[in-house]
Amino acid sequence: EYLRPESATSVSLDGVVFNRRVDAFDAMARPLTTTKWSSLGFSRQDTVTYHDQPALWVMGQTLRQLNNTTGRVVSNTDYDSATALPLRHYAFGKLQQTLAYHANGMVASVADGAGNTTAIPSWKRGIPESIRYADGAVESAVVDDMGWISATTDENGYSGSYSYDAMGRLAR
Repeated sequence: EYLRPESATSVSLDGVVFNRRVDAFDAMARPLTTTKWSSLGFSRQDTVTYHDQPALWVMGQTLRQLNNTTGRVVSNTDYDSATALPLRHYAFGKLQQTLAYHANGMVASVADGAGNTTAIPSWKRGIPESIRYADGAVESAVVDDMGWISATTDENGYSGSYSYDAMGRLAR
């Protein structure tokens, strides 16, 4: 048996048929050019460009999506060349999101296209210990060494506490 990438799909929903066909694959069997159409008469063709950094073991990040039918860039992302982490994401040429990172690679802040920044100054076991929103509101969590959340405080100052059984299941 050979594993092959899916080259076409067809879905019928409420009497309308939606189709998708991959017209071109790259050497890694990732779809490059895709055509989509429906029984309603609408169609489009998209081309995806990938961002690979094999030296960092990072493959398949979407660099750009182009709508061939209109000639417009639907989305594109700028990546850090040293870490392969996404820095800026654009949709139809407009900045949607800017990301900054701590030295360990965890997200430090996220800014939307208007410059409203949400900061995440500290993490523990992959969980943010505090989140500071653009309007000044703050959410926080107490995370133990197992990565379990033992208490939270929301942006309104309301707190909750949690405990776990020996298997790590939420008990209270």
